[in-house]
Amino acid sequence: MIEREGAKEKRAIYAENSKQILGDTYEDIKEKVFNELDNIIQASSIVENINSILRPYLDRARNQVTPEFLNLFAFYHNHRRYGSGQTKR
Repeated sequence: MIEREGAKEKRAIYAENSKQILGDTYEDIKEKVFNELDNIIQASSIVENINSILRPYLDRARNQVTPEFLNLFAFYHNHRRYGSGQTKR
């Protein structure tokens, strides 16, 4: 709860500083920024999970991965054995 209050205070300070710096253009710029933020398309968590697993392989291959590799990776990912316990997954 305290962290939220601190974040709200910081937001108010940054907003006030921005108003002072930008002057009359503050509202226009604020609207453009929020429109851009609203248009960001975020991937689902499963896509992010697969990307984080694939990232080391993609880095080594300089982002040139063959369909055969992706098939092999999918097979490995779908058939590997997990260690025992919930925390190993």
